[in-house]
Amino acid sequence: MDTLIKLRNPSDKLILTEENRFVTGQVALWYSWDIRFKGDIHKGLMIRGNVGTGKTLIVQALCEIIWAYEILVPCFLHATELSDLYARGDVDGIDRAKKRSYTIIDDVGVEAVETKSYGNIKEPFNDVFDYRYRNNKRTIITTNLTPSEIEQKYGTRIIDRFRECMNDLVLDGESFRK
Repeated sequence: MDTLIKLRNPSDKLILTEENRFVTGQVALWYSWDIRFKGDIHKGLMIRGNVGTGKTLIVQALCEIIWAYEILVPCFLHATELSDLYARGDVDGIDRAKKRSYTIIDDVGVEAVETKSYGNIKEPFNDVFDYRYRNNKRTIITTNLTPSEIEQKYGTRIIDRFRECMNDLVLDGESFRK
């Protein structure tokens, strides 16, 4: 039986199905530091899978929970927004992405790996992820890429660090978009 979870935006609805119930439950267990989580609770989360399966809605729901229970504002960025921060030289925005308790980067892989800022070439995702990795900050990402596609796009160093500091949750199923 499917369950409907309403988010702050009335048009956003996360429908819990047999395909996504496990991943949604694991995200909840991870957030609450529950020992029933099927991974390493100290690591971040990589939620990956097919397009339209609800990855973004799951992390949006997590943001709502973080706000409601901790009164913390997570840094929630689409991967292209992260690139835009670097292109504009938005130091405050970049600092938020690097230093917030919770940083969620949605749709990793759709952005260009490099961007120019005042003539300098930057790698926004690599820079933010590397900072959070070196400072032991749990990071949450969503992506449609497989691990081999991530390695091809960002390099062996990044995928190796993903293995070390990210729990890999796969969300399969059909797209909810019609």
